[in-house]
Amino acid sequence: MPDDIMHRLSARIAERAVQPQEGSYTNTVLADPLLAQRKVMEEAFETCLEVREDTTQTDHDAIAGEAADVIFHLLVLLRTQGVGWQDVERHLVDRFGSPARHSTYGNLS
Repeated sequence: MPDDIMHRLSARIAERAVQPQEGSYTNTVLADPLLAQRKVMEEAFETCLEVREDTTQTDHDAIAGEAADVIFHLLVLLRTQGVGWQDVERHLVDRFGSPARHSTYGNLS
C-alpha cells in the first residue's frame, strides 16, 4: 500500500467537501458533524472490542479493518471542522521524539 494513502484519502475527502457526489457516503457524513462524531466513537469502540488480552486470540484483520474505519471517519470529522490531515501530521512531527506535553502522550522517541 502506498505511503501516501493518508494524503490521498484526505484529498479525496476534501474533494468531496467542495464537489459533492450524489449518493456519496462521505458526503452524508461530511454534511452532519454530529454523525461524524458518533461514527468516530462507534468505530473506536468496535476497534477496542476486537482487542484480546490473550493476543494469540487476536483477529489482526478485524482490528485493522476497524482501525481503518476509525481513521476514515476521523478524517471526515476533522474536515467538518476545517482541520486537514496536514494539520494533524504537523502535530505528530512536532511531538516525535519530544518529551510528553500532556499526560496522555508518552515520549515517542
